[in-house]
Amino acid sequence: METSPDHLRLFIALAIPAEVKGELGKAQAELRRHAATPSVRWVRSGQFHLTLRFLGNVAAGRVAMLEKAMAAACAGFGPLPLEAKGIGCFPNELRPRVVWVGVEEPRGDLKSLWRAIESAAREFTREPAEDAFVGHLTLARIKRIDHSALTALLRTAREMAQRPFGTWTAAQVEIVRSEPGPDGSRYSTLAAIPLRPGAPGVSNRQ
Repeated sequence: METSPDHLRLFIALAIPAEVKGELGKAQAELRRHAATPSVRWVRSGQFHLTLRFLGNVAAGRVAMLEKAMAAACAGFGPLPLEAKGIGCFPNELRPRVVWVGVEEPRGDLKSLWRAIESAAREFTREPAEDAFVGHLTLARIKRIDHSALTALLRTAREMAQRPFGTWTAAQVEIVRSEPGPDGSRYSTLAAIPLRPGAPGVSNRQ
């Protein structure tokens, strides 16, 4: 869906470092050998991110208010130690629509941060809220796939069920704009809110 000039299509996310993106790309290559079909859309490396809240269209004039709300939601949260590990499918392996890599955080702070952001974002979006948070990085979206290709893809995915893809520390939450393009959506960070206990703030990016 395209946005009008006075609205921006936004989501709240954590960025993924290049070395983790590289490992995700290797996993995609292994899986892709069994599902090389246009009906499976593989996420490009530059689009990997950990979504905390999809907002959809937000009035451009409200972005500054959104930044302040996100800064308040992030207050008191420090940097998060994260690990990308294992592969799974949404909603399940019987009818997979999304292939993903899990994101783990040992202290439970990631889920607490999600709850804070979810609460703060309600006044800025009409998009439905998630019933529960599952940290994940999307590798592919499946429209349809024949049985033999699906069987091979799932077998490979199961072999990577416990594979580690890298660890990193998330030090900021980003407000990201999504713009449609001929080669897929283009993402740009509008603002970055640092994660440091007791010192919320907003770092703008053009």
